[in-house]
Amino acid sequence: MSDEALSVGITREEPKHQAIGTYEIVIPKVYAPIFTDKEHNKFLLSSGRLSGKTSILVDLIYATINAKPDNDIVLLQATSAEIKDSIINEIEAFFRNKGFDVGDKPTNEIYIPKSKDRVIFNDGAHKGGIYIFPITDSKGGQRARGIKTPHPLSLVLFEEIQKNKDSNVVEQALITFIRQTSNDCKFVLVGNNETLGHWFTRWSAKKRKDPTWVYIYANCYDIWTLLSEETKKYIEDFKASDPVEFRRIYLGDVKATVSNKVFPQFVRSIHYKLRKDLPNKTIVRLFIGIDHATANDKFAVVPVAILTDGTCCVLETCVNDPQETQRALAPTEQCEILDEFLEFLDRQYGFYYNMTKIVISIDGAASPFIAQVRHTKHISHNKIWRNIIIKKFTMKKKDYNMGLIKSALALKVITILNEGKYEWDGTRNHHWLCHELEAQTYKNGKLDPAIPNDVVDGLEYGLIPYYTNCYNLSWPTRNEDNSKVSEVLKRAEVYKK
Repeated sequence: MSDEALSVGITREEPKHQAIGTYEIVIPKVYAPIFTDKEHNKFLLSSGRLSGKTSILVDLIYATINAKPDNDIVLLQATSAEIKDSIINEIEAFFRNKGFDVGDKPTNEIYIPKSKDRVIFNDGAHKGGIYIFPITDSKGGQRARGIKTPHPLSLVLFEEIQKNKDSNVVEQALITFIRQTSNDCKFVLVGNNETLGHWFTRWSAKKRKDPTWVYIYANCYDIWTLLSEETKKYIEDFKASDPVEFRRIYLGDVKATVSNKVFPQFVRSIHYKLRKDLPNKTIVRLFIGIDHATANDKFAVVPVAILTDGTCCVLETCVNDPQETQRALAPTEQCEILDEFLEFLDRQYGFYYNMTKIVISIDGAASPFIAQVRHTKHISHNKIWRNIIIKKFTMKKKDYNMGLIKSALALKVITILNEGKYEWDGTRNHHWLCHELEAQTYKNGKLDPAIPNDVVDGLEYGLIPYYTNCYNLSWPTRNEDNSKVSEVLKRAEVYKK
């Protein structure tokens, strides 16, 4: 047995009940108090990624239903939308792997309906079940009040509590379920520190000083010898390529100097290059992301070129800022600028001559503008429009999309052209994209709405379709060693806040 773990056999308080199978739990020492501490019943777990947290919680649930088969267990999520991705999937996989008859029919030995809001045991030895509830509705209103389960509770588990609106929501839910507990019921709250300004960071610091609570912090190094060699290599590669985000994601370090920065991976000396410093490679496809301006927002056109080796390069950008010009453009005027900009790109790179396939990817909420772009395609004399297809971008999974951009920057598979002193139309270079990438910060776990991000949105609409193929396009063969597409997609899940 490794130094990080200790072996605990499951025992039952009432031997007359038959346990569901036999299973030996291997518990990393950092998590041992959850199982062995008899003085406390409230536990707060705050950890980094790949710290073994989910596996331990499944083990705790299994141990609890064996020790107290006549009691219920409650699992709480922030909203109903989170339930489908909750620990219930891990519980289901656990029982399947142990050979139990698990299914969505009431006659199954372990019944988990398609709604995945409860687990019922039909073995005759367990009266209790597992019930999953959202704490709040979509507007943040309390939903936990008045909820009751058929039997007294032996375990209340809060998942991802940092996703709740504030600490008051969590405290109110605690009060609701304390009334229904049995003797020795445990409350286990699980959350991840996001940034210094996030409510959970302050709340967890307060609970850490509360003698009635047990605070457990864990990271991947607490279970290092239990990890596979492949996982260890992945962690070390991540650490080498993005040390700051490694500290935040895997070590839970909110005091990292740029922990509130959205794109600490962006470094001008690495990603922002003059034309003479760019590699000499052929453009095989072009995605043009467009953020349609409303009110005083910028109109941003961001071309993302896909090169022969599968890496990306952001070409010259076209940005109109109403704050600078003191007037907002109508869709017809925006399309006139777009037409001129496409003509410039064609002169610069020969897209029509080389028959380069081009996708214009526009914010799906901008229907009038999209209609105007389609009209422009039909009436324009620019031959480049013949190579262009127009798509609505509707993949608005912001955390995941930002994660993809972070991944591409961290793995150095994207560069941004520094146009030099002047922009494409001869005006002074504002370095729009660089400034916005450097300026983006998180506020309460979300993008700060006070900071302009129109050009970054254009980058999002242009880059995401390449990696996710959300438009279901056919692709040329990609060199995985250079493009690192699989790695970018994998890391995007990790970067999600």
